[in-house]
Amino acid sequence: MNRKIYRLILCGSVIVCAGLFSFAGGTAKAPTFVIEPKYNFIAPFYEGIAVIKVDKLYGYVREDGTVLVDPKYVSVGDFDSGRAPVKVDGKWGFIDNKGVPVIKPIYDEVKTFSEGFAEVKSEEAWMFIDVSGEFIFGHTFNETRKFSEGKAPVCVGEKWGYIDKQGRAIIKPQFDDAEPFSENTARIKIGDKWGMINDLGDIFVKPRFDEIGLFKEGMALVVLKGKAGFINTKGEVVIAPKFSYFSSYPEMYIFSEGLAIYYDDNGKRGYIDSKGDVRIDPSFDGAKNFSEGLAAVSIDGKWGYIDKTGSFVIPPQFGNAQEFSEGLAPVMEWTGYALGGWYYIDKTGKTIIDVEKSSFYKDDYATWAEPFSGGIAYVQIGSKVGIIKYPSP
Repeated sequence: MNRKIYRLILCGSVIVCAGLFSFAGGTAKAPTFVIEPKYNFIAPFYEGIAVIKVDKLYGYVREDGTVLVDPKYVSVGDFDSGRAPVKVDGKWGFIDNKGVPVIKPIYDEVKTFSEGFAEVKSEEAWMFIDVSGEFIFGHTFNETRKFSEGKAPVCVGEKWGYIDKQGRAIIKPQFDDAEPFSENTARIKIGDKWGMINDLGDIFVKPRFDEIGLFKEGMALVVLKGKAGFINTKGEVVIAPKFSYFSSYPEMYIFSEGLAIYYDDNGKRGYIDSKGDVRIDPSFDGAKNFSEGLAAVSIDGKWGYIDKTGSFVIPPQFGNAQEFSEGLAPVMEWTGYALGGWYYIDKTGKTIIDVEKSSFYKDDYATWAEPFSGGIAYVQIGSKVGIIKYPSP
């Protein structure tokens, strides 16, 4: 691959640091596959097992690449509590982690197990079953959501409340919508506004927002009249809703390593701290969250990486760029007019893994690469997906 060396530039208030980076593919390694790129789709692993797809059918594969269940189902779900939902002849049942059917396919709809219970629907009513397939609690609901932190939202009549794992109503049905608990809080809706309750069911964020996000690093997004702000875990508005909000990019409105992306009125991206103070001016056309001290940002269609001062440590030169994880980041070659090849760089900008060096690659194939997690990464070559392992020193 032809790697370009980018010259020193100055753009607005953003300093682009001088430096020459080695992008020559000659020293880069070919990826080592633990699961060859032969599937149309591979889902994330849950309990050591992932959904795979071949043509229009789904099966399961283990982390070592051995197939647990050959692709034979028209629809499936992820594993949890040692069970996974599968659809057979129009009805849903469950298999165990050996691929053996253990709960008969008799349900119209099901959801993945969570904390030992699954939501299943039969004859227009929702209920919970345990891992043996036994109907529990003795009653049904209009709607349900998964158990989380020992509680599950349920709809009785037209109102939502919460039950515990004994099926007891611990927060009475009173909300127009309700989400599962996370970090001892849950989002609830009254009328057309969202608020939050604590694990006792007490409202600590009054329902007055158009949207509320989940907490991360002690902060949660709130949206009011098209503007984004943040609350803390006490429910206090610490950053008033004043920043432009684009609902197409909800992943942008979270704090990561103390900073969150924000948009100015012209659609430019910058970063604020937990007090709402601007730490990095909105000078970027694209921006992603900080990870391992760096964030991917774009100027005029080219992506590079900045540190928390806003200085470029890897100049903008890529067609696309993803977050650093385990010391490496997947980036796409800039071609100016078409999709380029993907490869992995380290924090000096050096190419470590070149996807196109794989023996599975052909000249007309497009590629795609995801960040490493737990020593593995998902890679697509042509129309097929595989998994590579972290490179040895």
